[in-house]
Amino acid sequence: MATAAGSRLLLGRATAPAASRCSCRRRASNFCSPSHSCHNWIGPPDRCSNFRPVIFYIPKHESPFERRLRELRQETQVWNQQFWANQNISFQKEKDFVCSRLKAKGLQLRDEKGRKVTLNAEEMAEFYKGFLSKNFKKHIDY
Repeated sequence: MATAAGSRLLLGRATAPAASRCSCRRRASNFCSPSHSCHNWIGPPDRCSNFRPVIFYIPKHESPFERRLRELRQETQVWNQQFWANQNISFQKEKDFVCSRLKAKGLQLRDEKGRKVTLNAEEMAEFYKGFLSKNFKKHIDY
């Protein structure tokens, strides 16, 4: 695989020692690439935004243009992370609609066999339509 910058992309999870050696600023997750790595690394998905953080490799002789591109990519990553974390938190809060609808029907969240109980397609469409309508401006701005 390759990124837009042409770097080789590696998938991996940090071990505890690698995470503790990391001198990076606080990120959405504690993932850090090994100190000897010379490639971009992709971390595990963040639990709030579902975005996989990228740890960008910084070459020893990075040109001013390469540095600016990397910084813009990092800023964009932070912005996307924040937007989708906030959006997903809003969505989870709004899902209370589903619970209240189930309770209004006299149903529990799980049936007697422990399976999740859901609303029918029309009721879920109503929920999604309402959520998207409330957040229309946010999505357009995004």
